[in-house]
Amino acid sequence: MAYGLVMRAWDAIDWASLEHNYGSADDIPGLLERCTSVDGDEVANAIAELENALYHQGGWICSAASAALPFLLDFALKPETHHRAAFVHLVWDHCNTWHEVDERWVDAAWPAAAGSVEPQVRDLLADHDPRVRRPAIGVAAGLLTPPTAEVLLVDLLETEQDQATRIDLLEALSVVLKRDVEHASARSVLERVAASDDPQLRIAALLALPDAADRAGRLVDAARVLPQMDAEPWKESASYDIGLGGVLSAILNTVLPNQDACIQLLTMFLATPQGSPVPDELVRVALAGCGRLVSRRRDAAEIVATLVGPHLTSPEAGTRYTACYLLACVGDAAAPYANDIAPLLQDRAVEAKRHARRPVAAAATWALARIGDVRCLPPVRDELAGRSTNLTTTKYSSGGSYFTVWDVSIDDVVRPLRAHADVLLPDILTAMTRKDRPFLTLRLAEVIQDWDVRGRAPAGVVSLLKHDEMWWHAAIAIGSLGRVARRQRGRAVRLLAQRAVGDDGRAAWAYRRLTGRDVFSDQTLSRVLDAAITTKNDIVGISANLLPYAATSPLATERDLARLRQLTQEHHDAVRLTAAAALCLLTSGAEGSDVVATIAQQGQSWPARTVAFLLRHLRGVSAAHDILTPVARDLAEGDDRPGTNVGWPVIAEDERYSKHARHFLDRPGGGQSQSPGLP
Repeated sequence: MAYGLVMRAWDAIDWASLEHNYGSADDIPGLLERCTSVDGDEVANAIAELENALYHQGGWICSAASAALPFLLDFALKPETHHRAAFVHLVWDHCNTWHEVDERWVDAAWPAAAGSVEPQVRDLLADHDPRVRRPAIGVAAGLLTPPTAEVLLVDLLETEQDQATRIDLLEALSVVLKRDVEHASARSVLERVAASDDPQLRIAALLALPDAADRAGRLVDAARVLPQMDAEPWKESASYDIGLGGVLSAILNTVLPNQDACIQLLTMFLATPQGSPVPDELVRVALAGCGRLVSRRRDAAEIVATLVGPHLTSPEAGTRYTACYLLACVGDAAAPYANDIAPLLQDRAVEAKRHARRPVAAAATWALARIGDVRCLPPVRDELAGRSTNLTTTKYSSGGSYFTVWDVSIDDVVRPLRAHADVLLPDILTAMTRKDRPFLTLRLAEVIQDWDVRGRAPAGVVSLLKHDEMWWHAAIAIGSLGRVARRQRGRAVRLLAQRAVGDDGRAAWAYRRLTGRDVFSDQTLSRVLDAAITTKNDIVGISANLLPYAATSPLATERDLARLRQLTQEHHDAVRLTAAAALCLLTSGAEGSDVVATIAQQGQSWPARTVAFLLRHLRGVSAAHDILTPVARDLAEGDDRPGTNVGWPVIAEDERYSKHARHFLDRPGGGQSQSPGLP
C-alpha cells in the first residue's frame, strides 16, 4: 500500500472543528508535520505533545484522536520515521481506553476509524522490528474485531520466534477473550501453552487465563524457576516491561485471594534453605507480598512474622528496614523476635529511597513500640526531646493494591505506648509547644486524644490557643486531658471562649470538657449545627464536631431537631447518617434509628469507617444497639480486613474500627453515650 499518499491527507481535515484534551484541535496538523522531521529529537517532542493532547491520562477518546488514527499508524509503517514504536504505543493506549470507558466517552467516529485501519495493523504485525510488532499486537487485540484479531494472533504465535513478542501474543489473546469469551481457539491456545515446558510462556499463559483450573497452584509451581529465569524477554515485552521482580509481583496479584497458595509462594522466596540464595529483587517483592497478605487477612500475622523475622539480619539495609516495618505491622505476632529487633535500635544504616532517608533504627523503634517493649522508650524520648529526628510527622495513604513501605511516623510509634503514659505524657506536652513543627503538635494531640488519659496541659500548650494555625491542636489536647495547669485555667477558659465564636465545635467541645458547662449556654448546639450544615459535604468536619457535641450536650431545641430531621433526607450518605446519629443521641433513640437501620440492612456494602463511626457514637443508645450489633460482629470478627487496598494505613484503620466494634459489643445498650472524644 502506498502509505505516503496518505501522509499529507491531514490538510483536508477541518481540525478546528475537532477537539482534544486542551480544546480546539487546530494545532494537530503542525504536530503531525513535525513527525516527518529528520531530526529524531524533534519527532520525540512532537510525539510527546500529541500524547498529551490526544491521550494524556486517558478517560475518553476525543474527536481529534479518531481523525489522527490513520496518520499515526502510517508514521509507524514508514521505515525512515524516527521512534516508530512510539506511534504504535499511542494508538494502543487509545485501544485500552476504548474498552475501559463508557460508550458516551468515545468519539462517535472512532469505531469507523478503527475499522478502516485493518490493513495498516496487519502490516505492522509483520514488521521486521520486534519493537514495533510487540505494541502492534496490543493494537490488533484492542482495535480489530475479536474474530479477526483471534485468527491473526493465533497464526502469528505459531511462527513468531522472538520470546518477548510471544509473551505479548499470549497477553493479547487474553484481551480478545475479555472482549468476547466465546473464542475457543484463543482459549485452547492459552491452555496448551499453560501446560508447556517453557516456564516463561507457561507463566504468561496462566496470567492470561483468569479461569484456568487450579490457576494459583500452577502459578506457584511455575514460579519455582524464577531465580534462574532469563529476565530479558519480560523486560522487552510491551505488555509487561518488567524484571523478574515484576513477574513475581504479577503472580502475587493472582494468587493473593488464595491464602494457602500465597503463603506457599512467599515461603518459597523468603524461607529458602542454606546455600540456595534468592536474588534481592525477588526477596524485596516477596516481603512486599507479606505486607499485602497481612493487609488483607488478620489471621496472617503469625505466618508473616515467621517469614519476615529471619531477614532482620540481612546485609541489605533496605531489607532490614522493611523487615522491621512489617513486624511493626503485625503487632503482637512480632513478640518472638523482640530480641532480634532490639539490636537494630542502634542500626544507623539508612535505606535511601527517592527523596527519603529511612534509618533502620526508626523501624526497629516502631516494631518494639507495637509490642510494648520498654527498650523502645529511650529512642522515643529522644525523638520527643528533639535529640533525634529519625521519625516523621507525615501521614501516608494506602498504596492501592501494592504494599508500600513508608517513613515511620512519630504518632504511630507513640500511640501503642499508652501503658507508659506516666513517663511519656510530660515529654509529649513539652514537645507540643515547638511552634516550628506544627504537624508534630497535631500528631501528638491526636495521640493524647486516643489515649484518653487525664492530665494537666501546661502553660505552653495553653499558649498555643493564641496561635491561629495551631490553636485547635491545643484544643484537642486540652479537651482530651480535661485539665490545665492550675494557674492557667482562667486563661484557657477565656481563650477557648474566644475561639468558640464562629468555630464549628472544637473549641466549644474543649470548653465543655474543661469547665463542665456550655460556652454559649443553650445556643451552643445550634451554633455547632450551623457550622455542620455549612460544611455538609465534609464528613470529617461533621463527624468531628457535631457528633461529639451532640453526645455530651443535652441541650437541643425543637428547631435543632427539626433541622437534623431535614438533614436525614439529604442525598449525601455521610450527611444523612451523621444527622441520624445526632438525632439518636439527642432523643435517646426515639428518632433517627430508622436511618441507622439502613446500615444493618445493607451490611458490608457500607465503608468500614462509616460503620465504626456509628458504633463509636451510638453504643450507649439502646434502640441503635440492637440494630447495629450484627454489623459490629462483622467488623470485630472474621479474618478478612474490609476493603481492597493494602498498606499500614489500611491495617491501622482496621485495628481502630475493630476496636470500636469490640467496645460496642462489650457495652450493652442503655442510656446516652458519654464518649468524650472527637472521632
